[in-house]
Amino acid sequence: MDALGKGADEAATYMQEEYAFEGVDRSGEPAVLVRASAPDSRDVFHGDERCGQITGAGRRLADASWMLLEDARAAGYRPCLSCGVPSP
Repeated sequence: MDALGKGADEAATYMQEEYAFEGVDRSGEPAVLVRASAPDSRDVFHGDERCGQITGAGRRLADASWMLLEDARAAGYRPCLSCGVPSP
């Protein structure tokens, strides 16, 4: 899901509904922002789209995507030290 025009709540709701369609309950799980990276060099996930680490130093929000928190962890992303883990 493209990060542009989507807030964390809207992104989480969309993905939770997609999982529910497949019979998996992920309700209440927050969404986090990630940037694509190779599996052996996963970067951090961001709990807040205003985090300077997701948008600073030439990085753009348009280069990020939303994932559910547990999917990001399972893929090897770790929490950003600046914005941390969002609350459910």
